[in-house]
Amino acid sequence: MTFQKLLSSLLAISLLPAGLPAQQTKPAAAVVTKAVPETPAEFAARKVALQEMLQRLSTTGRILQVVAHPDDEDGSMLTLESRVKGNTAMLFTFTRGEGGQNAQGAVFFDELGILRTLELLAADKEYGAEERFSHVADFGFSKSAEESYAKWGGHDVPLGDLVREVREFQPDVIVARFSGTPRDGHGHHQASAQMTVESFTDAAKRDRFPSDGAPWQASKLYTGLAGDQATLVPDEGLPSALLDGKTPQEVALNGLRHQESQGAGNWKGPIPKVYSSYKLVATANGVVKAGHEEDFFDGINTSLPALADRFPEGAKGSGAGLKENLTKIAEFVAFARTAAEHSPEAAVEPIVDALRIFQTKLAADSSARWNPLQARLSEKREQLEQALILAEGVSASLTLVAPDRGSSFVIPGEELAFKLRVTNAGSAVVQLRPRLNLSSSASLEGLSSSNSFPAEIRNFPEDVAAGQTVELTINGKLAKNAKVTRPYFHRASPVRDAVYTADDEVAAYQNLALPEAPICARLALSIQGGDVELNATARTAESRVFIAPAVSVGVTPAAVLLRSKQQSSALIGVSTKNGSAAVKSGDVKLEVPEHWSSNPAGVPLQLAGGSTQTTKFTLGWPVGISSEQKVVKASFAGVYTESYKLVSRADLDAFPYYAPAQTTVSLIDADIPDKHTIGYIMGVGDTLPEDLASLGFTVHLLTDEELATGDLRGYDTIVTGIRAYATRAALRDHNTRLLDYCKGGGTFLVQYEQDTDGFNRGRFTPYPAVMGKERVSQEEQPVTMLDPEAEIFRYPNRITAADFDGWVQERGLYFMKEWATEYTPLLSMHDAGEAPLQGGLLVAHYGKGIYIYSALAFFRQLPNGVPGATRLFINLLAAGHNPANQPVTSASR
Repeated sequence: MTFQKLLSSLLAISLLPAGLPAQQTKPAAAVVTKAVPETPAEFAARKVALQEMLQRLSTTGRILQVVAHPDDEDGSMLTLESRVKGNTAMLFTFTRGEGGQNAQGAVFFDELGILRTLELLAADKEYGAEERFSHVADFGFSKSAEESYAKWGGHDVPLGDLVREVREFQPDVIVARFSGTPRDGHGHHQASAQMTVESFTDAAKRDRFPSDGAPWQASKLYTGLAGDQATLVPDEGLPSALLDGKTPQEVALNGLRHQESQGAGNWKGPIPKVYSSYKLVATANGVVKAGHEEDFFDGINTSLPALADRFPEGAKGSGAGLKENLTKIAEFVAFARTAAEHSPEAAVEPIVDALRIFQTKLAADSSARWNPLQARLSEKREQLEQALILAEGVSASLTLVAPDRGSSFVIPGEELAFKLRVTNAGSAVVQLRPRLNLSSSASLEGLSSSNSFPAEIRNFPEDVAAGQTVELTINGKLAKNAKVTRPYFHRASPVRDAVYTADDEVAAYQNLALPEAPICARLALSIQGGDVELNATARTAESRVFIAPAVSVGVTPAAVLLRSKQQSSALIGVSTKNGSAAVKSGDVKLEVPEHWSSNPAGVPLQLAGGSTQTTKFTLGWPVGISSEQKVVKASFAGVYTESYKLVSRADLDAFPYYAPAQTTVSLIDADIPDKHTIGYIMGVGDTLPEDLASLGFTVHLLTDEELATGDLRGYDTIVTGIRAYATRAALRDHNTRLLDYCKGGGTFLVQYEQDTDGFNRGRFTPYPAVMGKERVSQEEQPVTMLDPEAEIFRYPNRITAADFDGWVQERGLYFMKEWATEYTPLLSMHDAGEAPLQGGLLVAHYGKGIYIYSALAFFRQLPNGVPGATRLFINLLAAGHNPANQPVTSASR
């Protein structure tokens, strides 16, 4: 049993029979049916999974790769080491990618972090790797490790997380994905590799992070992107029977395709034979540093019997004749591997023989988490149990059948019903002992493992014959104090905080990707004398079951951007969804800042279970406010103050995302032009259309058909959303129509593109220009207006240096690096220590109109109510409509 499983079992609660004491419950009758035969594909998949598990039993190697973000990982290497060679592989990812751009929609920050966590976990399944995270966040692009450490609260904050995981996982080999030098590019990449190198020695020092586990010294350390200095180039392009004939690179590509928010969903093209290289930089534990190597584990004996020699200090309590017993287990595993080539059932007997040695002669103590020998013995016993389950073809499922409301959420205090099903697809009788826990992260009061199951479980058949399925309905009631399933980490300000605060579960979940599923069944089985544990997570047809509050309260819009001089009120919607029949009524209210008003002050609601109601409030503020940003909160019944939803996708698992029931109201001292009809060409998704509409612009989202044949003359300005050229084929195909619109007198504003090669090849600009990958990531660095009297800085809002204060995350990205003389650069900016960049905002007269290219990160600034950025963006939209600019406006339509 792993440490995480142990923790989960300690969190067991009972599902007491609904409405009745246990002794008054009429035992449910089990239904025994003939099992549905496995399809050929299911049988083949089970056979390959068994062979892969037996390969894992043949080695004790552990390898840890360290990266900065989801999609940084070397999936081919992890697949090769884990699924082909059988080593236990773990991926440690410092951040969740929450500060990056989203190629799939307008989901950013912490919700994006949950999505990318799920995407990476789906990829990890393909690689065969475990996953861990630190508690620092991706705060956006960084050019140096030093900036990264500063934003993360100091060098030791993320390093401590990594050291803890090295001590917990006890790898033989530690591998940095990057080199730790400027050639890594992203500052997070550099920092991740630098800390990986430090963890190799720091994890072994008792005086470094003394409260984070027992010291551990890995045997080898590698850095990545080694190039000509490589000592190891893994051959990841060889097909393997354990991968169903695929190569590790093909499997890794399937893993990367899960990471759709990174733009990886449609990655195609030929796969290079080799694309990763590593350099051996340090060794320990008597391993001799070599030149060229064939494998990460060269010089380390990872055979099962060698455990007795590698960790003799941990052998106390493991039983007499440790090495002899390990040798016998290895022999039985070898027999099982040969037998499994014919059929899975043929491997049952030697697997049971190996398992019996553990049961009768070896003590594998799963609680001895810091003892490397015991940790590996526990791992091997678990793998033997999994191999036996696969060989016999035993499976279990736990399905939520009531309440049947099409939701994956259950509510504390709610009456539930589950259908437990056990299937034996093999040829032996499986003995099922009635030891079942329905576990939840709720109170432990008054419960023990001996009585933590409903009475009807005792009526479950003790034997499941070959080819049989046994099904039982379990009725119960979730405890009223059941803990809500949520991430164990949060940030008060996702925009500005770069370190998560861990909640009270930190001791149990530290470094885990997400908390474990809250409700699951654990069954004790015996297969031909081999004792195993079979787990089944509670699910609906859509996802795992999660525990949620009875009522979800959300506020729309989540952010309100308004002009303080022209707008004196705002309409706010509060959506209240009741997920429980137990809550029937309450008042929905807004909590407003001092001197602000809410009309009405509160609204009493009668809220039936399963219903949703939206309440409208008019929010007002004092006259005379110039620029101000305030948070307005909502609540229902004085208790429920957040919304929740399930983050998922068809190819992913799921997990809830919670957001406080609040809106941020940003009052901006700004004017807009008289002509303010905007045609917006959406790219990958941003909220600028909604932001512009709240400021008073009329915004229309242009369709592909309108780009092809529509009359564009009705728009005062046309704007491309971020990455629009990369994602909208109609824009690329009909770009000349947009340029003609501009030439005829329109204002055409193009925002940043990420596909620089595609944009440059397309020659989409009116005059020659070359887009580069330059960016300014330090939003606090000063900005120089090259001509402060330029009309764009004067109408309709006077732009000054103060308008570049208070920006968030970054200044801009993908600046133009070359441009024709027809363009006029308006701004100069740079990160500390770098040369000035002037390609972030270019303007050109084209015919009777104005063409603007902007690399500035308005898609981050406006949703976060940054006043100066909002005023500047309005001026860009108005560039062709300034009454003082007669050469431009004389052609107004």
